[in-house]
Amino acid sequence: MQKTSWTAVGIAIFSGMVAAAAIGKVPPALPAVRDQLGLTMVEAGWVMSTFATLGSCCALFFGGASARIGQLRLALLGLAMMVFGAVLGAFAQSYTLLLVSRVLEGSGFIAVVVTLPSLITRSTAPRDYRLALGLWSIYLPFGSSVVMLTAPFLLPSLGWRGLWLVLAGATLACATLLYRMRQRFVAPPDAAAGPASGVILETLRSPGAWCLTVAFFTYTLQWFTLMVWLPSFLVDHRGLSVSLAGALTAGVVAANVPGNLFGGWLVHRDIRRGTLICGASLFMLACAFGIFDERLPDALRYGLCLLFTAVGGILPAAAFSGLTAHAPSPRHIGAVNGLLVQGSNLGQFIGPPAIAAAVTAGGDWHAATGLMAGAAVAGVAAGLLLRVIERTQPDARSAPVEHAVAEGGAPGC
Repeated sequence: MQKTSWTAVGIAIFSGMVAAAAIGKVPPALPAVRDQLGLTMVEAGWVMSTFATLGSCCALFFGGASARIGQLRLALLGLAMMVFGAVLGAFAQSYTLLLVSRVLEGSGFIAVVVTLPSLITRSTAPRDYRLALGLWSIYLPFGSSVVMLTAPFLLPSLGWRGLWLVLAGATLACATLLYRMRQRFVAPPDAAAGPASGVILETLRSPGAWCLTVAFFTYTLQWFTLMVWLPSFLVDHRGLSVSLAGALTAGVVAANVPGNLFGGWLVHRDIRRGTLICGASLFMLACAFGIFDERLPDALRYGLCLLFTAVGGILPAAAFSGLTAHAPSPRHIGAVNGLLVQGSNLGQFIGPPAIAAAVTAGGDWHAATGLMAGAAVAGVAAGLLLRVIERTQPDARSAPVEHAVAEGGAPGC
């Protein structure tokens, strides 16, 4: 019987965290980048949104292609692209070259995050799938928040270009570690069978995968929108300094990690995914009403922000734990994850401008409550439908892929 290689799982999760640092490094460095390269607000916005734009368009394609190319190869290629993009960006002297570097980094990031969950399952015993994939959900909030918290101390000595190079070195180290653990990530015999288009079409026929994607979309729309606009709200409406607002926002991002870990433990304890998605969505809805209520004291509203992101963190853990459950076969895991990542990035892409439009039209931040509430209700609906699917298809709850692995050999064999 296969044993879980927690070392391999840890390296894969750590690689995801380092990849996520490429997102977190931009907000604290953006003032210096704008000053040196003379960027307009619009140009700076594109530097920020490149990853979400690419992810909302291409993640499913990357996930499907991983079944043909091989997940480990695509993960290593993605990390190499991130290294090259970061180095190119560090030496960029123009907006065009910086944007090209972000496109390279963003493409590499998508390749990495859609393939690493498949590698995690290959080094994990079937009984530990849900726990390992639940733990994987910490990669984004942990990696991005660590950089957001440490960058203000590093930038005065390193500069933004030095920060780019440091993270390029860390990414290269992750690629080296993954390659050295390649024996733990051996592909199943059918991993490269069939064209990528066939894998994508078969994935799109999975109703459970769509439920997970919709739930993740609604979660990211709410969570990422709050993270984007919280600093501006604190500076413009509460008069805080930029550094203090950034630190408070990073604290809210970091609060997501305990929720991810707790969510991973809950799914490992066999709590239904649909129940967790419904519960997290309802809690986020309740917190959102308080966060945007001007009558409440600021300390309480900030506490609600922390609860919003902490309890909300259960949802991505539940969603990622369903990758193996709703993938038609092991080679479809990358495509299902690509669909989730695409939904997540679509939420990041749509959420901030939609909230900005709502606040502008309504005249104050309370107007954001309607959009947040609508997203939360849609998340509850996705969770309820997932409960129905997993109740009527018992194999989906405990994962057909897990059954196939248990009967026909572990993916790492």
